[in-house]
Amino acid sequence: MKIFLKKVVLFFLGKKLLQPLFLALHFFGLKGMNFGGGADFSSSGELWVLGYVANKLAVLNRKAVIIDAGANVGNYSLAASAVLKTLKNGFTIYAFEPSAATFSKLKSNLEKNINVQAVCAGLSDHSGNATLYSDSESSEL
Repeated sequence: MKIFLKKVVLFFLGKKLLQPLFLALHFFGLKGMNFGGGADFSSSGELWVLGYVANKLAVLNRKAVIIDAGANVGNYSLAASAVLKTLKNGFTIYAFEPSAATFSKLKSNLEKNINVQAVCAGLSDHSGNATLYSDSESSEL
């Protein structure tokens, strides 16, 4: 039986005609495992995880500290803030955005939220300066 299955699999492998089928199987396989949805935090499950963590921190009577690296205009920080607002001991979100133009929009969007600290800087494993490349102002890429 193993030899038969191996021959069947080998027959289909490397066939250019079947490439669209393999691409579709790959796409649906990744979606089925919930890969690739992370760009949209509202549907990726990330806010659910924050709620779960908030519940655990509430039981432990602990304060939450969240890092939003590459905060862009603050959408994630605002959504996380809404999830964490029930914590008795409070929370702080540090929203890092290295683009000066985008940072001004971030500050404006977060000005009424005292739990979010906007920081105009990037994060790295070492200190220094670097060039920030982008496809457009306020780009989320």
